[in-house]
Amino acid sequence: MSHAQEYFARFGWPKNGSRILAALSGGPDSVATLRVLTVLATDRQWEIAAAHVNYGLRGEESDQDETFCRDLCRRWRIRLCCSRRKPGRDRLAGNLQAWARELRYRFLERIADRDGYDWIAVGHHLGDRAETVAAAVLEAAGTFALSGIPPVRGRIIRPLFDCTPEAIREFLHASKIPYRIDRSNATMSCQRNRIRHQTIPAWMADNPSIVRGLARLGEQLWWQQSHLEREAARRLRKAVIAEKAGWITLDIRRLTRLDRSLDPFVLRELIRRVGLSLVPTACTVERFTQLRRGEVSGRVEQGEFIVESSKGQIAACCRSEYQAVSRGAPASKSDCAANTLKWQIKTEVVDEVSREQFDDRCQVFLDLSKVHQPVKLRHLQAGDRYRPLGLGGTKKLLDLLADHKIPVFQRRQTPVLTDQHGILWPVGQPIADRAKVTRMTRHILRVVVQPL
Repeated sequence: MSHAQEYFARFGWPKNGSRILAALSGGPDSVATLRVLTVLATDRQWEIAAAHVNYGLRGEESDQDETFCRDLCRRWRIRLCCSRRKPGRDRLAGNLQAWARELRYRFLERIADRDGYDWIAVGHHLGDRAETVAAAVLEAAGTFALSGIPPVRGRIIRPLFDCTPEAIREFLHASKIPYRIDRSNATMSCQRNRIRHQTIPAWMADNPSIVRGLARLGEQLWWQQSHLEREAARRLRKAVIAEKAGWITLDIRRLTRLDRSLDPFVLRELIRRVGLSLVPTACTVERFTQLRRGEVSGRVEQGEFIVESSKGQIAACCRSEYQAVSRGAPASKSDCAANTLKWQIKTEVVDEVSREQFDDRCQVFLDLSKVHQPVKLRHLQAGDRYRPLGLGGTKKLLDLLADHKIPVFQRRQTPVLTDQHGILWPVGQPIADRAKVTRMTRHILRVVVQPL
């Protein structure tokens, strides 16, 4: 109980009246977590509920775990949400622990979202923290992995964060609270069990305090990373030129003097902001450092994440967005208006226009008689060519954009207004000479294109 109180004193108490969902497997850690929360809830008016996932991996024993959790929650008058999910054959051949962990967190998040829980409590303790850091050491992983299990992540809290497994069992025995034992935790088939039963005991022969030392190392790195993450986010905000779902564009000049120690954290923030979840590899970090320093140009990819530099800018995006922009998208069929490519096009016929109204960044004026309906909006396509206003001949649109210092990734996103005879106006660039307004123009078509 005291360990949980110290944890909340260090990392913040949930507000009075908070709703907390506790993960409950039936094992000693989760049972102790649930019991501690229910005791503390009395004075703080917390509403406590539990959630259990039956993976069916141990047959009858898995069903007995679920029955135990149901009986326990009924006895303590706690609401319990259960889920049954067995792995397919492909999962049985892969990393079962990773599959079960991902499934468990997805279930907890879904229940919390659906029923409005403020916090999700899980039973990780000092031993789990040490084992996680030890696994990172054995795998020669980077500092992200070495920081181990964070005390708080989003709305996930860990009340037994500083408690040893021995203290947890002593608490349960003293309180005469039953719990289940998962016999699979004694097998040596998975790495975590080998670390628990072989590696850490061997290290303890040289350093009896190794468990607390590993846990302390992880927490120290977590605090340092938290500071670096905040600093990276602050620097990134100053560099943002444009941002939309799945895509963010940065001013490279704002990043050139960045200390390279922040690069992994800038990348993590970029990955998060384009909607992905992965840890950048050392190769990706090094390549990004070269890109933002202007030492190289081009693109770096890792999984679904892409970073590209061009013309003093850096773009980060998810692959689906990159591919959608690269191959273009079909224009909508509309004579006077189109809603496509996340842009909005509006047209109207006017009789006259003053010189002050001309602005080819967002609107243009065309000779209506020279516009061959329907008007469409599409992405730039390979081979696009037209005759810009004032130019004696035609020019490739890509070459025109390059001449105007438009970054590669922005060229692909350029909306292009067309009619039956071809390009009328690459948005932000000169209109087609054939559609210009002259003294002979009787009716003028005003076109406005804006992001949705």
